[in-house]
Amino acid sequence: MKKQNYIIALLLLIILSSLTGCSKQGNVSKQKDTAIVSRLYEKAEHFRVTSDSVDDKGVLKTDCTFFKAAPKGENLSPELSWDMVEDASCYAIYMYDVDALNFIHWRLADITDTSIKEGAITSETMYIGPFPPEGTHHYQIVVYALRHAPKFYIGKIKEQADITAIEDTMDIVDGEEGNVVGVGLVQCTVTRGEK
Repeated sequence: MKKQNYIIALLLLIILSSLTGCSKQGNVSKQKDTAIVSRLYEKAEHFRVTSDSVDDKGVLKTDCTFFKAAPKGENLSPELSWDMVEDASCYAIYMYDVDALNFIHWRLADITDTSIKEGAITSETMYIGPFPPEGTHHYQIVVYALRHAPKFYIGKIKEQADITAIEDTMDIVDGEEGNVVGVGLVQCTVTRGEK
């Protein structure tokens, strides 16, 4: 009898775990167990980031995908809005393709506003929209709140990111950690062949 109760309890636990899933982030819905790429996300203050370019199922609008994507996009950078972080003098944005070894799609530095209109960036040197070669790819748009603008930013568009090095360059100023005072993000997907 004890064995049956144990098995029933274990089955209930498995069922409950599968029903809860991942929580919604901003206006982005549940994602398949995609780990947060930012190591600073757990250390720094969190702030809310939303995007009208991402639908309630977590899918990025086709307008924001690359010209050579299927279906073809317009290479418009996504709309983003985020909460102001009190100690931040500026913000930086990086967009990573989690399924392509953190390939960098977007890098924008020294932003002083807390919103960006869709299509504000169209230059391929600063933004290249998603273009998964097959299947569904998962993307994370990370907004970093910075106490001071660093002397330089690393990580190039169209290259795989060393996220630790990117974040260390923003976070460590004059040998001291703590320049990144907040991290917010939006997660989204693009599936080849689907709008």
